[in-house]
Amino acid sequence: MKPIAYYNIFILILLISCKSKQVEPDLRQSKDSLIAEYIQLNDSNYNRILDIYDDGRKNIYYQLLKAYNQKDAYPRNFILNQVLLLKRQLSVKVDSTLEPNLKSLKLQEGYQFSYGKSFSQFGYCFTILQLKNNYSVHIQIFKQGIPNGDFNLIKEYDQQMSESQWTLITQKLDYADFWGLEPSKEQIGFDGDALTIRGIIKNSDGSQIVKSHAVNRRFVGGTAFYEPYEQLFKILAINERELK
Repeated sequence: MKPIAYYNIFILILLISCKSKQVEPDLRQSKDSLIAEYIQLNDSNYNRILDIYDDGRKNIYYQLLKAYNQKDAYPRNFILNQVLLLKRQLSVKVDSTLEPNLKSLKLQEGYQFSYGKSFSQFGYCFTILQLKNNYSVHIQIFKQGIPNGDFNLIKEYDQQMSESQWTLITQKLDYADFWGLEPSKEQIGFDGDALTIRGIIKNSDGSQIVKSHAVNRRFVGGTAFYEPYEQLFKILAINERELK
């Protein structure tokens, strides 16, 4: 190989090496400077990032890093809100111990709807039951406490349902393929809403379970899975402004 060829290869390697050094992060940078650079890249390339992938500035990790990087009251307030939100979501599961156990109730068919939504101080559990020609709903309303973020049961009562109302709800459950859905589906994120539906069918005298199922989903608004709960909420005509 001629000397000029070796020279060209050397120059090419040198150029590639220099270019790589420009884009690779300096691993000797401090944690704080790396965080600051990450935030600056997201902010300064906002429109370009939208074209490449989803908005990086909506990412929860970006938000937490930016909160950490700020030097005013914002970090504490933001992180406090995230803590309260997580406690709210986790406390719904704790409070589910207060909800009626479908397996122990006298019924032929029953469904339970447990619903909570981010940035709402209320959570709901509606249990609808059918026994022969009798249709009813057990209503539980939870409210988030201040400042600990835990949910407390503030209202509980029973209400009769008509056969047509029951049929409407069960038809929507069938349309959503409730009995055929997987119990859970991994979904990443903190905000949004969450709905758990439990169902059970027993024999004619209610002494034995024929089948039972439970499905949990997040970000359910506008989906077929959400429609049975949404319709039931309308039937019950609950006004959150009147709740205390």
